[in-house]
Amino acid sequence: MRRKNPKIILVVALILILAAAVIGLLVYEFITTGELKSSSVFKALAILAGAALTLGKLYTQRHIKRTPNVYRNLYPDLIGDAFSEQTKQSKTFFRALDHYNASANSKALALLGSLDTEALSRKERFSVTAFTAICYDEMRQYEKAASEYEKAYDLQINSTVASNLGLCYQQLGQYDKATRAYRDAIDADPKNAYPYNNLAQLYIRQEEYEKALEHALKATELHEGFRQAYSAQAVCYAMMGEKELYEKALRHAVSCGSDRATIEEFVRSLGAEL
Repeated sequence: MRRKNPKIILVVALILILAAAVIGLLVYEFITTGELKSSSVFKALAILAGAALTLGKLYTQRHIKRTPNVYRNLYPDLIGDAFSEQTKQSKTFFRALDHYNASANSKALALLGSLDTEALSRKERFSVTAFTAICYDEMRQYEKAASEYEKAYDLQINSTVASNLGLCYQQLGQYDKATRAYRDAIDADPKNAYPYNNLAQLYIRQEEYEKALEHALKATELHEGFRQAYSAQAVCYAMMGEKELYEKALRHAVSCGSDRATIEEFVRSLGAEL
């Protein structure tokens, strides 16, 4: 799910610094010369206008309103045909998703919480509860997120919900519950590669490298470009002393976007001898 984009934050910061620098140069020119050249003012205004336009575009892109069908395509397993009728409740739900996709999770939660769930169908209650859980999850409020994921799973068996629930339990250090949640996710959708990878990562934490390798291999069987799963394979092979297989998995991970130095450092931290 979505996280706050550090690139957006960096761009905004750079634009603000640029604007401050331009204004500072005008002030400096006035203090040192006692006047402002029209050419300097024109250039400054042009730069500031460009900065304002860029900020406006960033804001618009981050707060764009999408149609319900766009969200159905983005989250088919979490929405499906829920909220198919144009009602006040459906409009509120999709407006909450606008906020969620703009990383405004608190605003999304407020709208989701304002819905009259007793008047909703079971599918609609599932969608509301699932996105409530996701918002708490992204706010790192893992206990609240886990509680909502559990409610959503009780309403509708769903692989994504179960997998996310496992991640919350893992963050809370409840590894047995995390393992069960990941297995529930696999049972709900055996073709979902993510819970296999999540199990692999959890087993690595528990130093059960053979079990971890089994699930990491299954994850890449289902999703060929799964860099995290290839990284997990590399770690497992390293800890099992399989140097050639380690190098092969490492190359796969790097080709899919993983950082070679990070994996090598992690393997060394575990005490692997290669």
